[in-house]
Amino acid sequence: MKIGTVVSQITPPVGIQLSGYAERVGVSTGIYDDLLLQTIALAQGETRALLIAADLIGFGDAFFADVSRIIQTRFAIPPENILLVASHTHSGPTIPYSFMDLDTLDQEYLSFLQVRILADAALALERLEGDYRLTVTQGRATFGVNRRKPNAQGEIEMLPNLAAPRDEQVLVVQLYDTTGPRRVILFNYACHADVLGSDNHMITAEYPGAARRFIENALPDALAVYLPGYAAEINPFVVDARGEFYGTYEDVLRLGRDLGEEVLRVLGTPSPTDLEPALVCRAAEATLPLGEIPPLEHFRRMADADHSQRPSWEPDWGVFARHLLADPDTHLRPFVPVRLTTWQLAAGVTLLGVGAEASVEYGLWIKAMFPDQVIVPVGYASGQIAYLSTHQQILEGGYESELGNVWYGHPAPFAPRSEDVLLNTIREFLRS
Repeated sequence: MKIGTVVSQITPPVGIQLSGYAERVGVSTGIYDDLLLQTIALAQGETRALLIAADLIGFGDAFFADVSRIIQTRFAIPPENILLVASHTHSGPTIPYSFMDLDTLDQEYLSFLQVRILADAALALERLEGDYRLTVTQGRATFGVNRRKPNAQGEIEMLPNLAAPRDEQVLVVQLYDTTGPRRVILFNYACHADVLGSDNHMITAEYPGAARRFIENALPDALAVYLPGYAAEINPFVVDARGEFYGTYEDVLRLGRDLGEEVLRVLGTPSPTDLEPALVCRAAEATLPLGEIPPLEHFRRMADADHSQRPSWEPDWGVFARHLLADPDTHLRPFVPVRLTTWQLAAGVTLLGVGAEASVEYGLWIKAMFPDQVIVPVGYASGQIAYLSTHQQILEGGYESELGNVWYGHPAPFAPRSEDVLLNTIREFLRS
């Protein structure tokens, strides 16, 4: 396998609107660390592919569709051979991943970003070289914690819940060149990049960026790339005196160091078996049903009502309703299509990208479905269309399964049976 790499800064100017918190007031005021765009071109035989990783909150389906169409036209690389992955930092610029952010977009930055992605893709493809093989190792990190905690009334609050599921596995895929001192290290962990809260106005790649820098400082021949796992309800376990999620930039650096040290530790263990690359890229779509959608009159009343006294963390319900009513045939459809992408890197080693914020339990279940393979769950990949909650979470309610999907413009929560539809689609997709 041949590989070509490009790394570019995509740090926006200070004063840009940051994304990740509805209640955040004001624009960015400074920079803790730079945001990067990492582009890795891979080629084996007639197959070429692009892995593009960015320190951003996410890429909406429309953005991916535009970029992938241009890449296909210019470079003859089909959309299934493109993984456009966001780290999901909550301290980066507003990107069109949810319709509620559209009024705060900086179009100049968005144009810059698209130009940068396309230019780096071209350069990475020009740099294809070497003879790469790969190894797969795994470690453990424990700072991610489930944030869905039932209170005495059975309501789900966003607080640490050590009794709820989380995925502590750190998967490390190392692609190394047998002809020279070059390697690409893909490291995967399931946890939101939101150590810093809504009162933060500094731009940062968060703990994934800190981990990446730590790894590359220790291994000067390496390009370290963070691939986020399925972590819709997993936050860094950093809290204030009240037990609520809250961290500082020192915590960002500490968690990044901890994750980076674990990646280095597993890379330094006795050499695992070298694997022969076998690059196969495919894509599919899971059509997930929504629950009962209210009638048009419900949204008309919502559009006309006064929502000025709503809590700061709620969306503008009038804007939401008018968005739905502007194109009811599309926006009030009873299902949501979710993009799935698989990249087989070697026999038994597969990246499974989902264009959504998927519950951690999906990652755990998929790994258990295929115990003889290494399945690397990659969230926020080639689109970002929804929160994917489980059957039980939908019944329980809470942010991810209710309010969270309002930000994505869906008129109702998912139907509980969406869990079965998603898992069955993924099972058949991977088996085929």
